Amino acid sequence: MFSCSDLRKLNEEIYKVQKQHLIESPFKSAKGALGHIERQKEFRAKQLPPLLQDIIFEETRTDTIILVEDYSENCIDCPSNSLMVLYKDTIYSLENQINKDYRAAYKTKKETFRTVSLDNSYLSDYFPFLLIKKKMERKQDWTENPLSYGSDSCLGGDYTVATVIYPSNQIESMFVRCWWLGSTLEHLKE
Repeated sequence: MFSCSDLRKLNEEIYKVQKQHLIESPFKSAKGALGHIERQKEFRAKQLPPLLQDIIFEETRTDTIILVEDYSENCIDCPSNSLMVLYKDTIYSLENQINKDYRAAYKTKKETFRTVSLDNSYLSDYFPFLLIKKKMERKQDWTENPLSYGSDSCLGGDYTVATVIYPSNQIESMFVRCWWLGSTLEHLKE
């Protein structure tokens, strides 16, 4: 388990790194996500299910965690509509769904991470994980050239913030607008 002060400290660090990347991002739309990540910081601290809190804020981290948070461009300053965590060989997903009373309801899903036999659906859903893992395995800077994975000119696309938390609690982050535009097997083969 984690202590509340450890959770707050790491959550604040995640927010600071994400904010800095948004400010420096080559995407013109990146600053539009600042309110989202502020709201997401509150969500991670107060509403994140215990299983995901235990994984993200683990005190004795021995594995790298990849966190992918997607935000709708149609909702101003809202928490993510989809949060996914890759921990060891498992992807944990948390999706915000509106219930019949028009209140947010969160659906969780757990799936084994795979890197072979990729179909189009798997590729589009989990491309950020596939790309980041591949770059990390090759010891390449996975945050380099985010413009090659998305576009500011897409219509109706989401904002995606990918964050890696290393066992040392070092954090790196990258913003991509409309990440699905760059979700191809060609990027994974590079």
